Amino acid sequence: MNNIYYYRIIFTYMIVIFHFDNGYRIFNCVNERMTFAGYLAVEFFFITSGFLLYRAVKKKKYSSAIDYTIGRYKKLYSKYLLAFIAVFIAVCYHKKNLLEPLPLLWDSKWEILLLQSLDFHRGWNMINPTLWYISVLIIVGCFLYFAIDKMEKFFFSVLGPVIIIGFTLFFWFNLGKLDAVIDYPLFRGLLEMTIGIYGAKLNEFIQEKKTGLGKWNIDIPAFCAVICFILFKGYGKTDFIVLLLMFVMIVFGFLPKENREDKHIFIKKCSQLTIDVYLIHELFRSHVISYICPVTEDLREKFIALLIYLFMVTLGALILEMTDQLLKKLCKGISFGN
Repeated sequence: MNNIYYYRIIFTYMIVIFHFDNGYRIFNCVNERMTFAGYLAVEFFFITSGFLLYRAVKKKKYSSAIDYTIGRYKKLYSKYLLAFIAVFIAVCYHKKNLLEPLPLLWDSKWEILLLQSLDFHRGWNMINPTLWYISVLIIVGCFLYFAIDKMEKFFFSVLGPVIIIGFTLFFWFNLGKLDAVIDYPLFRGLLEMTIGIYGAKLNEFIQEKKTGLGKWNIDIPAFCAVICFILFKGYGKTDFIVLLLMFVMIVFGFLPKENREDKHIFIKKCSQLTIDVYLIHELFRSHVISYICPVTEDLREKFIALLIYLFMVTLGALILEMTDQLLKKLCKGISFGN
């Protein structure tokens, strides 16, 4: 087993905590200079997604970019829709939107179709705004799969470098940081998934050449450096240093480690659950935790609220996973019955 399973768990909960901290401001209370730029954890998932996309192309798991996209829908859409419905019910119950339920559903048509990022002029006025990430994976993933599958040489020699250099400079000079979600989600996803594709190429080279680098856990010091930057140097142009560190961490984190697989079944299961954690956490972040633990200035109460929130998110993810599995079994049973 490689170390990427551990990182998936850590960075998922970093995003969950970052969204909690937006309202409760724990880290600023601990130290005024300390920030928790947990949005940088999204970079980890975009780079990792690009890495895995390249592997999918090389293994010919799908016949085309369209087949790849359909595969993504089959894997993600049922959970995605369940999370959307849960948050939609909460929005309607709390009347946190000016529109009535039916007009609100029509207004959210791109979000329902898992193409949320095609309608980003709405800003954060969406049912489950954190799902923008999944929609970027679908849209950008389709394009990149086609590019690698049909014009690999051109992609690696021309298109890829143009994407990385062009968008890095764009973000650097125009925004100064990577948290450009509202206006440029597709650009951000395209940049970082392309970086992940080059990471997969480098990982492939290291394994083929048997350089011995795989014996060294180079990803661990890179990971520690990422955490230090996120806690003390986030929100600014240091984001781009984090991007470089994450590239190193992911390339070496995917190298196979010499250990017993049976010892890590629990970690693998938890790692697989991270998509559920991400999909459902908006329900608890925006619609539940503030009713149980109102925002306060007391640091101890903030931490108690955080622990309760993390427990609810984890439990919600388990329920989402079990509900999804149950619905799939019911659908299979009905299809076999027919």
